[in-house]
Amino acid sequence: MTEPEVTQGFAENNGVKLYYETRGYGEPLICVSGGGGDAGFFTKLANYLMDSFTVITYDRRGYSRSTRPQANNFNIQEHVADIKAVLHANGYECAYIIGNSAGAIIALETAVRMPEIIKKVIIHEPPIVNVLQNKKKHLRFMTKTYNIGLRYGSNLASNWFNFSSLPFSVFKHIPKDFQERMTQYKNNEQLILVELLGICRYVPDYKKIIDHNVDIYLASGKRTMKKKKYYGVTSPIIAKNLKCPFIVFPGHHLSFLDQTELWGNKLKQTLLD
Repeated sequence: MTEPEVTQGFAENNGVKLYYETRGYGEPLICVSGGGGDAGFFTKLANYLMDSFTVITYDRRGYSRSTRPQANNFNIQEHVADIKAVLHANGYECAYIIGNSAGAIIALETAVRMPEIIKKVIIHEPPIVNVLQNKKKHLRFMTKTYNIGLRYGSNLASNWFNFSSLPFSVFKHIPKDFQERMTQYKNNEQLILVELLGICRYVPDYKKIIDHNVDIYLASGKRTMKKKKYYGVTSPIIAKNLKCPFIVFPGHHLSFLDQTELWGNKLKQTLLD
């Protein structure tokens, strides 16, 4: 099988270099990854969709081949500006955006701060626990995960965090090179010790998103909703507050890895309808 042609490069925002990959043809689609932050989350999906879109994936700041800032905090404003920087480096002013997990929160905040760069945005399973009635329970879980990271190391904390919420079978579908970068660049440290608490404390500005008239869709996986996972049941709540569509995607939190065609077809249908 012929390897797809991939353009690699670096964008820059406020002193941070952002590694990106671009493949395919058509309207631009930028994919914003969750915890772990690596472009490799979306390699399978990007290869599947490259006949329909120019797919841009990138390592979020602090992860893998992108610069890790000295500031030891999660600054969502910078993450939003990073999306714009990566788009501009590829010659685009706006794009379709898909954000998953923590990346969904960043994509949602893009609708607050930079709506002009959005053609249409899909927010898939954002772990915004502050919208839940039992938010204190989940905030305690996040805090416990962070404390495990401080005391026993971020890798153990990441395993505790992931295995308590994701189907074990998905991990065999993670690309090998992505797994190697997670270790090489100590990505779990960035996730657990820098991003986690900032992500889980995020509160969306519904009024600004509505005022900006962004073409926005909330989404969660069918399995996620059936299992009532905290990071997925947020989506219909947010959709109701934004008065926007809620869409059920195939599978679970990371089904673009193990159900790539089904997931990709649903994404394509939602973006192009």
